[in-house]
Amino acid sequence: MSLRTQSLTDLEIVVVDDGSTDNTLEVIRAHAAQDRRITVLTPTPMRSAAGARNAGLRATRGRYIALLDGDDIALPHRLERTVRVLDDTGAEVAFADFSKFRMREVRGVQVRDDEPGYLSSKGFTRDARRYLDPVSNGVYRCRPAFVGFMLSQSIALNVPTVVISRRALERQPTWFDRRLVGGEDLDLFYRLASAELMVYIDEVLTHVRMHPTSLTATHAERCSADAIEVRLTQLRRLAEFISPEEKERAKTMVSRSLFSLAYDRWTKGRNRDARHAFIASWNIAPTSEAALGFVKTFFPREKLIAVAHAYRRSVLGRRSIDTEVLTHDT
Repeated sequence: MSLRTQSLTDLEIVVVDDGSTDNTLEVIRAHAAQDRRITVLTPTPMRSAAGARNAGLRATRGRYIALLDGDDIALPHRLERTVRVLDDTGAEVAFADFSKFRMREVRGVQVRDDEPGYLSSKGFTRDARRYLDPVSNGVYRCRPAFVGFMLSQSIALNVPTVVISRRALERQPTWFDRRLVGGEDLDLFYRLASAELMVYIDEVLTHVRMHPTSLTATHAERCSADAIEVRLTQLRRLAEFISPEEKERAKTMVSRSLFSLAYDRWTKGRNRDARHAFIASWNIAPTSEAALGFVKTFFPREKLIAVAHAYRRSVLGRRSIDTEVLTHDT
């Protein structure tokens, strides 16, 4: 448990077991028996990230609250570094860079493959430079317009890197929305970004585990649909506070996400559901791709693929004959 080895020792660790079916609860209780800072919660299983996180938030008493999913790893100085930045800047929310990792088995031994810092590799500070004010030592203060960047380019915040002041949370009417399977974190982060002073720490402070049994992997479509709805809701709410350019980019992003959702449904033979998503994509930002996708939903995918293959063979065959004739004549 990476929280037990934090250099900041004055902390409480609230662990929520949301109905695990393996030996997780046994392991947690063993840690709690060794460390009085740990509180174990076993509420009626809610089977949702939002419900489990809210249960943990209600049990906390500290001035700052950090989030960490059970399969992620906080570097030893994560909390000390972040709390110091919050205290120095007077900000209410802080987030940092993170790296992804995967575990694989090599000759019976588990090997960890680490990727570089995600935000730094994507050029976050470059792309968001007009939304960030350098403070010192890799710390940036986010301007009030930063929520426009989040809506139109990148959300940037990742749950295991975020630390929030209790005051900021208490000013929110709701925390994580339990109606959402996915996107409940985005929903809260958009609301916080539009209401509170935020800072970014340009440093990897958390390692995020990627695996095929994660919530986003096992409920990919629902998570995608919820995230799209969150973006649309926040775009409507914040439309008057962001620039026309940001608004258009945000609409384009939502339209593309809806197109991807529609295409995925079409590949699974769910033509009617795909049709609705293609229409929604077109209504937000009309594109020829959405129009063509909509037309495709009226035909079996297998038949369209067969026609496309036949056309390619025909075209390639004619080109081959033309080439032979040209060569012969020459």
